[in-house]
Amino acid sequence: MTNSKIERARTIIAFAMSLDAEHGCNTPARGTAGGLMARHIQIDKRCAATVTPAHRVGLGRHYEAKVGQRFFPDPDCRIFELHVYDKPVLVANLQAEDLELHIYNPGSWEGWFGIDNEGDNVPHDPWLFADERSPQWKELKQSADFQVAPLRMGPQLPPPLPMLSRRQNAEFRKSSFRQTASE
Repeated sequence: MTNSKIERARTIIAFAMSLDAEHGCNTPARGTAGGLMARHIQIDKRCAATVTPAHRVGLGRHYEAKVGQRFFPDPDCRIFELHVYDKPVLVANLQAEDLELHIYNPGSWEGWFGIDNEGDNVPHDPWLFADERSPQWKELKQSADFQVAPLRMGPQLPPPLPMLSRRQNAEFRKSSFRQTASE
């Protein structure tokens, strides 16, 4: 067996897609792909795959202060997600014959697909370089995906209440008591 994460991912994706006819069903797509139907493939009780059409996954802004995994519309691409015990272990963009890994967390689960990882336990995860000093992180912040408008502008908090001194608080209570007593 080869030790390449790309080749291992291709083998796993091909196996999961071969089960689509027998074990697959339509399900609403998640994230920003909400208007589409995705394919959900239940491989067994501990492992499931989801294929989202016409989108690709990448890092992008959710709102001004939060960056995270985000779906971007792309008519030529599909997203393949494999969850083991409800945790994503393989997330990739599929475009024709090309495969771009987004997340790949090697582990004992690979053996379920007949793959020997040959001791490769290093994850492929875009968050490993999430450091302001990292060249990859600086490159991401300049990328087209990062420049896409945020999904929302962030939590809208009410303006803070003014702080009253003890004397002001006592006066306020007296005046409000007088108003309720006179009514």
